[in-house]
Amino acid sequence: MKPLITRYRLPVTLQMSNTKQSFGINKKEKVKSRILIDQLFKKGNSKVFFPFRIVWTFTSLPHPVPIQFAVSVPKRKYPRAVDRIRFKRQMREVYRLNKHLLTDNIPANQEEQLAVMFLFISNTPVPYKAMDKQMKKALKFLKKQYKITPNQEEN
Repeated sequence: MKPLITRYRLPVTLQMSNTKQSFGINKKEKVKSRILIDQLFKKGNSKVFFPFRIVWTFTSLPHPVPIQFAVSVPKRKYPRAVDRIRFKRQMREVYRLNKHLLTDNIPANQEEQLAVMFLFISNTPVPYKAMDKQMKKALKFLKKQYKITPNQEEN
């Protein structure tokens, strides 16, 4: 009998030495609050890792997770919803597979947590491998920013 294939992805865990690593994305890890999104664009820092522009800020989040993220594709550059949805899906997938670069060794309950938004800024479609490479660079950069305490960042 063939296994039943569903369209819903279950969180995948890999056993690596003595640590258990989850590649799933929890609902609590997503930025949903309009207030938080506005705060990201008003007070946040930004940097471009083409085809992404990342906007981040250190703030207190409503859930005890170290990082919350969101993805966005501009309607002006991609008027067809099919294209926007495809790029958003690819961005979430690349983040899901590489988020361990950012979240390893970060305690969940801290005073200041990180809120990040990934914006797709390319005018043309970008191959998945290029997205993956740039996402890794962006997450390593954010890891360095996270090591700097939020008080040092303001100075």
